[in-house]
Amino acid sequence: MYRVSKDWTKEEDDRLIALVKVMTVNGVVQWDKVTFYMPGRHRQQVRTRYQRTLDENVRHGRWTDHEDLLLMTAVARFGAKDWAKVAKAVVGRSDGQCRERFVAIL
Repeated sequence: MYRVSKDWTKEEDDRLIALVKVMTVNGVVQWDKVTFYMPGRHRQQVRTRYQRTLDENVRHGRWTDHEDLLLMTAVARFGAKDWAKVAKAVVGRSDGQCRERFVAIL
């Protein structure tokens, strides 16, 4: 059996942005708590929607040469497993973006 995912509404996006602001403790989003207030959505859907679409601190679009250099330096330092640490070194990019970019440029 498969799930059909519905499109995100403006109201859901607005609620998600507000919840992330309230449910962030010491810079860490409490995704289980956020998801509790997002009926019909699963934790991964909620996290992915925020990080890939709504987070104002994350750049979208083409990577610059400088970002690629930061990425490679961070992976050399932290390894290709701790993407949260890598992302902190590549300001403006999420852990998922860093992982995907690293795999793409190997």
